[in-house]
Amino acid sequence: MRVTEVWLFVAVVLATSGCGESGKHTGAPPASVSPAATAETSEPAVEDRTSTPDAPAATPPPVTPPSTTDPGTEPPPPPPPPAKDALAVAVWLPYWASTSSMDTVKAEVGKSINEVDVFAYSLNTDGSLGVKAHAHDAALISAIHANRSLAFMTCTGDGASTVVPSATLRAAFVKAVVKECDTWDLDGADLDFETLASTNRKDFTTLCKDLASALHDKSKLLSITVIAKTADHVSWGAADALDYAKLGKIADSFKLMTYDYSGPWGGPGPIGPIYWSEKVLAFCDTAGVDKTKTYLGVPFYGRDWPASHKPGAKDVPALTTTAAEALALSATKAVTLDEKAGEATFEYVKAGETHTVWFTNDDALKAKAAFAKKKGLAGICCWSIGQDGVDFWKTLAEAKK
Repeated sequence: MRVTEVWLFVAVVLATSGCGESGKHTGAPPASVSPAATAETSEPAVEDRTSTPDAPAATPPPVTPPSTTDPGTEPPPPPPPPAKDALAVAVWLPYWASTSSMDTVKAEVGKSINEVDVFAYSLNTDGSLGVKAHAHDAALISAIHANRSLAFMTCTGDGASTVVPSATLRAAFVKAVVKECDTWDLDGADLDFETLASTNRKDFTTLCKDLASALHDKSKLLSITVIAKTADHVSWGAADALDYAKLGKIADSFKLMTYDYSGPWGGPGPIGPIYWSEKVLAFCDTAGVDKTKTYLGVPFYGRDWPASHKPGAKDVPALTTTAAEALALSATKAVTLDEKAGEATFEYVKAGETHTVWFTNDDALKAKAAFAKKKGLAGICCWSIGQDGVDFWKTLAEAKK
């Protein structure tokens, strides 16, 4: 497919659509990267990433040719596409999502959700795909498309250290991804590689370029999810390997993991503060990343710090929004919205010890959506389904307008 045809397709998809386990990282990272840079990744006890988310299918419907019995008859014009939403909403659906989470997706696509990224794939060391629950759910994909929304496969880079440096294995991976998208009628692929080394920088860029080209040839899209940072070269290899300037040009959508700013590696603080996101976006501008393809990462989770916490200790659990709001019922210091951070916080006492909680509640979600709109971004990407609050979907539906 030629470049002009690719972007014509992208425009059609966006027009018709109306359009990470808590954070994804682990330890005490450099100041220019999310402080979650060295946090340990583990399968969450709750639906979170503990280490730092209906249109016809991607191809527009064919136009019926004129009747062969009446050559003068022209087909009626197609209905005009719906107005593009002011803010697109993408959400990650993790492989451990519950039945109720699946029901939420099916109920909200086309209303509060524009894109569902099925977080159920991994990169094997031979370039093939590892597949988990929800990956091959034809009914789910059909429901997403029936409600004029996009369905993407999200693939993590588990085998990246072996595959990325090898041209042969990269080609195998590209072929596997394109086949998966074709076979299951997915609109594209989302890469979430968080285990890269600095030495993988050039090869990872090449992989993304090759994959984008192959997907575009099939009228599919490439999303690249990146660790948030405020400078190009940083000490954490996984973030240093991300060449924002080049990846921003390759990707059809550029998703920033602007969360896990605070965590077990330090003291109490906001998970994805707006003041930090400002700095990340400033670097994106410097790197030439197009705002109209950039998504702001929004955490659907919080964390709970006991007063006795020491940096690095594993006593700062991730909380779903519902769990945080339940704890807030016994707050000794009422829930308040930190306006600079765009995040909610409160204190409570357990067994005589004061705990500090930071999380995204409905007011925080409104603040972050408004910030993304103000910055002229394509949308927000939310980690993840299953950690959301009761009013989140109503808020997101309003934010899209």
